[in-house]
Amino acid sequence: MATFFRATLVVSAIGLAACGAREPSTDAEKLARGRELVQQMSAKLAAATAFSVTTTDVRDRVRLSGAKEPLSLTGVYTVRRPNSFYAKMTGGRALAARRAARIDPLIALRDE
Repeated sequence: MATFFRATLVVSAIGLAACGAREPSTDAEKLARGRELVQQMSAKLAAATAFSVTTTDVRDRVRLSGAKEPLSLTGVYTVRRPNSFYAKMTGGRALAARRAARIDPLIALRDE
């Protein structure tokens, strides 16, 4: 009974792998798939009134003495339509910046 179950499981796995969606193999298929994904992303972002992205950067800073110092920087970027942008970086050299309208310059905020 266990052998039958294993055989059924193996056949099912092979069937799913063979019949499932395949990755594009030619350059033209890859280009078409890439364009499709960018169009989907663009449509989703165009429909959003606000979105936020968080990034984390971890690296080693090498001092003149040769000593390595770990440095971590986290950035939060927020866009609110039609004309607001906010960025805040923490860790390392922390910075916050905001742009509230098209005519305003990018304002660096030190004490946020």
